[in-house]
This record gives sequence, structure tokens and C-alpha cells, in this order.
Amino acid sequence: MTFLARLHNQITLLPDSLRAGVLVLSGVFLLGLSDNLVLIVTDQSGIWQFHAIRSLVTAVIVISFAKIIQVHDDLSAMKTNRELDILMPVVLAIQTMVADLTASFKVEIEWQVENGLDIPQPEIAQTPELSYALEAILENASDFAETKIIVDISWDHIMLYIKIMDDGIGYPTPVLANLGQPENSSRLGQKGHRGLGLFLVQSFIRQLNGTTSFKNQKPHGAAVEIKIPIESLV
Repeated sequence: MTFLARLHNQITLLPDSLRAGVLVLSGVFLLGLSDNLVLIVTDQSGIWQFHAIRSLVTAVIVISFAKIIQVHDDLSAMKTNRELDILMPVVLAIQTMVADLTASFKVEIEWQVENGLDIPQPEIAQTPELSYALEAILENASDFAETKIIVDISWDHIMLYIKIMDDGIGYPTPVLANLGQPENSSRLGQKGHRGLGLFLVQSFIRQLNGTTSFKNQKPHGAAVEIKIPIESLV
């Protein structure tokens, strides 16, 4: 498949609004290019510089859209990989998703598996949404944990439950009241923190038809609880 044919196929997969934007900007770029060719021939250098700058800016925007198309392509490939992925027992799948991250932690990671109903362990795919959410939660926990992070996993016939707890100081009360909202963090403005981590966690989990809740635990420490329908992970 030629580049132009592949580009056409990728553009047709984009949402209508984004596709329209690509086409409009491509038209503006071609118009600016034609202006430049005419002005070069007529040697109107001052006007040519103006149109050259306009074309350059438009080209940068078009390249940005090309990157969006590339990301869209990568996500499509990721979904294809998810569909083809061999399902794994849920505990192993979760441990595999975060293995590279947790290997760098200085605190202990304790895995707990609870299944009082004696239901067979479900099998799930390594979905990118759950992977991103778990990594963000664990990174946050590792920043505040004193010695340990506990990952508790359980399930029933319908839902998967994941609870991540640390033994740090817990969430400050003003932050806890608005957790999951953007620009809400006890470290807002520190080392680039924008308070978006847990906001994105909620967004990823919602994409899986799940829910996220945040709380403090006694005597101290923070906890994040995730509930996701198992059918959303296969």
C-alpha cells in the first residue's frame, strides 16, 4: 500500500470533525504553496516572505495532525493486539502489567488475593486502560508510602475488585473531598505536578465501565478502590 493510500485510509477512520480539520488545513497549505510559487516567479519578495511564514505555520499544524493520525493508528493496533491477546489469570495479568514499574520501587509490594466465594479466577486481557490506571495509582502510592504498598485483588461472578493501599500520611482532607478532579493535588505545582493523575485514572476506569473511589484508612495511609465488570476486560 502506498503512503497516500495508507494516509487516506487513516484519515477516513478519524472522527468527522478531526477529518474535516485535516482536509481544511491541507487545503490551506496547498494554497499557500501555490502562492509562494507565483510570488517567486514575479519576485515579490516581501509578500513572498509573508506567505512563506503562513505556509510554514500551516505545515507545522498539518504535521501535528499527522502525529494525531499516527497515535490513532497506534491505538487501533493496540486494540487489535488486545483482541488477539491470550487471556491470562487476572492476578498474573495485573502483575505483568505493572511489573516494569514496581521493579523500580524502593518500598515493598505485597500482593493479596481474596476470594471467599470460591469462584474460579477469571481470565482477562492486558487492557491499556487498566494498565495506565494501575501505574498512575501505584506511582502515586510509591511517592507517599513509608515502607509498603498492598495490592488486594478479589472478584465475584460479575466484577473485579482492586484495592491499592499505602502506609503513608494519607490524603489531606481538602484534597480528599475533590479527588479525581483536575488541578487537585497536595503537590500542585511541585516538580510539574498538575493534579491530573487521579483524574486520568477515573477517566480510564470509566472507559471500562468501572468506578474508582478514594479514601483514607486507619491508622494512616491512602486507599484507592477500583471496581470493573469482568466482561469489560476480555
